[in-house]
Amino acid sequence: MLQGPCIVIVIFLALTAEAPPPGNVCDIPKVVGTCNARIKRFHYDVHSGTCGEFYYSGCDGNTNNFRTKEECKTVCNKRVCTLPLVEGPAGGVVIQRWFYNSDTMKCETFTYGGLNGNMNNFKTKTECERLCKGVKRDPCGRYPPCAKPFPRANTCLNIEHAIINGVDCRVGCPYYRECRQ
Repeated sequence: MLQGPCIVIVIFLALTAEAPPPGNVCDIPKVVGTCNARIKRFHYDVHSGTCGEFYYSGCDGNTNNFRTKEECKTVCNKRVCTLPLVEGPAGGVVIQRWFYNSDTMKCETFTYGGLNGNMNNFKTKTECERLCKGVKRDPCGRYPPCAKPFPRANTCLNIEHAIINGVDCRVGCPYYRECRQ
């Protein structure tokens, strides 16, 4: 006869765990999972700066899990576009380079000192625009307001997400469906 308290707990868990905080999916470590399947997937490795293959178990993974290497590269390579400008200390050579300014959403020139820069550093404007054109610093923006802020009893809460420029964004109001036990 504990149906009432169970429903309250389920609703509480659904509301408190509805969405992970926004963060770059490319920065989190790969998670193989705990099931027994062997599904070929790709993940972004922050240490090597590349997309690598792994076998996903089918459950308990995370969002650094892409179906194709191309999808991984498309999502995670754009993350360099939001890195700050780093001119670096002078290393004896002064080089004119391009960086993507995610506030103005334009490729702009800067003087690179030759040392200790980051990957938001392109040889040409064309190279900068090819990768970064249209990238925003905060790609998530505001999600649509919900007409009904809380689910009814015996409903489940589902949140719609999308990966935008490597960031896990909540893109829609949750929709409700009946729970089957």
